[in-house]
Amino acid sequence: MSAHAAASESAPPALHNMSGRPRTEVTVSTPSVDDVVVSFSLDGMGSKIGRLQQRRWTTVERRRVAELVLRLDGAKLTAQLDEAWEAMALDGAALLWSGGQERDCPSCAEPLLALNVLSRSRDNLLLAESDPVLAKATLARRLFTDDPRLTSLVVGPGGARS
Repeated sequence: MSAHAAASESAPPALHNMSGRPRTEVTVSTPSVDDVVVSFSLDGMGSKIGRLQQRRWTTVERRRVAELVLRLDGAKLTAQLDEAWEAMALDGAALLWSGGQERDCPSCAEPLLALNVLSRSRDNLLLAESDPVLAKATLARRLFTDDPRLTSLVVGPGGARS
């Protein structure tokens, strides 16, 4: 691979404005879909998730909760997740992001919703039709979204906390 090819792969694509003067600065911004941002993680959900299968957990740290979730009856938990997901009637896809932005925003307090979002998202995309993947890597994350379909489930319609 030539040095030019390596440099062009790592550099962002140049934005050319053919109707403007050369070297005209072009600014691109992506507006937020919604003013409300919510997060999904298993932080503080140990006791709530344990109660789903009659377990008594006091663990609150998300990585430890993720480890405990993997010890549950996977078939029973998947059935619970599928039932709750169907009731939400979500379709399509939603964009998510993770890390780097440890924002102070409302956090999902509903364990089945949090587990569904974490286990059904692939990288930064939540596909409503995807099957849940119960793995430590998927469950130990903290994801954020401004998609109104998900924010309304966490804070209620119009951004008012429920």
